Amino acid sequence: MLVVSHNPEFVDNLGIERALILPNGKITYYNRFLVEYYQNLNTNNKIEKSDLKPIKKL
Repeated sequence: MLVVSHNPEFVDNLGIERALILPNGKITYYNRFLVEYYQNLNTNNKIEKSDLKPIKKL
């Protein structure tokens, strides 16, 4: 089963032993610090709608 989450409490409750780190594809032993690190990145680096630029079609 593959579950994607940056919520430390949720991931802790799953009782997992290993984690797949994306995008590099590295499999490592579960470490709560990694989940908290990615959660922090997602929480502090929100993209504002004004930051989005239109995609040019080729």
